[in-house]
Amino acid sequence: MKENVLRQVDKYFALLRSALPLGNREDIVRELKSNFLDEAEQRFGGNPEENEIRSALAELGPPRKLAAEYAGEPRLMAPPLVSLFRTIMVIILGALTLSFMIVLIIELLQNAYSSAELVRRFFLTLLQIFQAWISGVGVLLLVFIGISTAMKNPSSVLDEDTWDISRIDQVQLGDEIESRVGAYIALGISLAFILVLAVYPGIISFLEELYLLSTLPLDHRVNLEIFPWYVAVFAALWVFQLIHTLYGIRLGRKTLKLRWMESGYFALEAVVMLIMVNHSALWIGGGWRGARIFFLLAFAINVIELLYSLYRLRPNRLSQDQA
Repeated sequence: MKENVLRQVDKYFALLRSALPLGNREDIVRELKSNFLDEAEQRFGGNPEENEIRSALAELGPPRKLAAEYAGEPRLMAPPLVSLFRTIMVIILGALTLSFMIVLIIELLQNAYSSAELVRRFFLTLLQIFQAWISGVGVLLLVFIGISTAMKNPSSVLDEDTWDISRIDQVQLGDEIESRVGAYIALGISLAFILVLAVYPGIISFLEELYLLSTLPLDHRVNLEIFPWYVAVFAALWVFQLIHTLYGIRLGRKTLKLRWMESGYFALEAVVMLIMVNHSALWIGGGWRGARIFFLLAFAINVIELLYSLYRLRPNRLSQDQA
């Protein structure tokens, strides 16, 4: 088929894909698209015209309506989010387990517990993990229900009542979203980092003491009265990253909005890092040797990521990505 004809097909099934449950939408889209192309070839031959394909796509009906046939009965949570919700639940459990276990290990290194006290501390940690996980899942459920409610208001492109085949012209095909596994791992690592700092902010002092054992000089220490406020900011940034990941995985491709969200995330993180580096009250002592240099390097990395994401947003670059 001609490239412009195939793009019409790709756009329609991209819309269909965004309305299907995450768990099995790839298989559904693959099968439906294959069947459609086979039928189109039988009807119009091996090289159909664009108007013939658009007519055949129009016969399939609104993508949201076709997706509903595979999504099952309506639920409190939108079908495209169910499998993602389960996955995030597992991520939260893993991040909490890692965070609390790190804290437990630090306590064991700092204190000489008896065998009985060690067992008690271990089971207490498991109980804390479970309690925190239940609380986290409760909040996550409310967030996902809210997202599901928002999704019930269809976008203009997917609106069943006013659907017309010409609406696929509004669809922009971008890069496929990165591996969901990679996105989940990144979320999990970020969450674990935030949780460790929130549960045990003294870990910064512990790391500083370990550094001093190396006999290397340390110019400053972190002010633990101010640092928790920055942990709260990092938590807010993680929520922003979560929303970006949710939106990207649901669509399955990098839209223009996703690219701007990504650039916004890098910009916000860079601003926070820059403020931290220049916040004199955060550092007890002067100089750069210590945690300050770590956040300066993190700032530099964020600036590089921001510049690259803005480079990808150039009009000519976007046209190349969507070609």
